[in-house]
Amino acid sequence: MHNHFFLKRGLSTGVALLLTLTVLLPFAFAGQPPEAGKKGILLVAFGTSEEKALPAYEGIEAAFRPALEPGEALVWAYTSNIIRTKLNRQGKKVHSVDEALDALAEQGVTDLSVQSLHIMAGEEFTKLDRLLQSNAIQHPGRFRTMRLGRPLVESMDDAQAVAKAALHAVPSARKSGDAVLFMAHGQDAGRCDMVFAGMNAVMNSIDPLAFMASVEGYQRIENIIPILKEKGVARVWIMPFMVVAGEHARNDLAGDEPDSWASLLRKEGLTVFPVLRGMGEIPGIQDVFARHAAESHDDIVNPKIKFTAE
Repeated sequence: MHNHFFLKRGLSTGVALLLTLTVLLPFAFAGQPPEAGKKGILLVAFGTSEEKALPAYEGIEAAFRPALEPGEALVWAYTSNIIRTKLNRQGKKVHSVDEALDALAEQGVTDLSVQSLHIMAGEEFTKLDRLLQSNAIQHPGRFRTMRLGRPLVESMDDAQAVAKAALHAVPSARKSGDAVLFMAHGQDAGRCDMVFAGMNAVMNSIDPLAFMASVEGYQRIENIIPILKEKGVARVWIMPFMVVAGEHARNDLAGDEPDSWASLLRKEGLTVFPVLRGMGEIPGIQDVFARHAAESHDDIVNPKIKFTAE
C-alpha cells in the first residue's frame, strides 16, 4: 500500500517524528506482512467450456507459478454461473469465487493475491470486487491480507504493452496492406467504452491498419467495414481481443453463420484470415496480468486509512 503522510506545519521535530512513527508502523509491512505467512494466488476469469481455449489459461497460470514457494497454493475460479454449471454436468468441477476462497483457507493460506483476468474493469470485474468484499465481511479474520489485481487494460502503459503484444502475435504471413481486426466483447450499457476507445486509438497509432470492434458496445464491426473500404483493404486478419478463444471467437468471429464477422467481411468481398488464439496465450499479455498482481496494494481484508501528502 502506498502511504503518504501529511504533517502540519508548526509541529516540533520530536513530535512530528513520534506522530510519523505512530502512523507508519502499522503500514511498514503493507507490501509484505511482518510475520511469515502462507501465500496463495486466486486467478479469476469469466470462464470457458471450450477445451481448445484452455491453453490461454494454462499460459497465464505458468506466468504466476514463479511467484509461489513450494507448497503454496494457486486456485482458479470462474465468475460465470452458466459455464460452471455446464462444466459440472460434464464432471469438471470449477470453483465459484466463494468456493475458491473456502479452498484456499482450508489450505492454510494467510496472504492472498486475487488476480482478475478480465480485459477491462466492466461488469464482471465489478461483480468480482463485490464478491470479495462480501466474503471478507462474512468471514472476518480468515485471511490476514487479500489484494485484488486490476484487469488487463487500465493505464496508458497497459494499453501500449497490450497493443504491442497483440500486434506481435499476428501471424508473420500477414502482408503489407493487410488489415488486422480485433474482436472485444464490450458491454451494451457502455461500461468501459472510454477505455476501449483509448485502447483502439493506441492500437491504431502503432499500426494504422489495426482496428478494434466489439460484440456489444459502441464500436461495432459495421463501423469498421467502411474504414477498411476507404483504405483499400483487400485482406483482413481477424483475432479475438479476449483472454480465451472461446465460443465468441469460434462462432461470432470466425463462424460460418451469416452474421459472423468472417461472413460479413467476406460478403463485402474481403479475404478473411481468422486466428483463433486467445490473448492469454500471448507472453506479453501474461506479463501484464502478473505485473498487475505484483503491483496490487489495496487490501480488502484490512483497508487502512489513506493519508495524502501536500
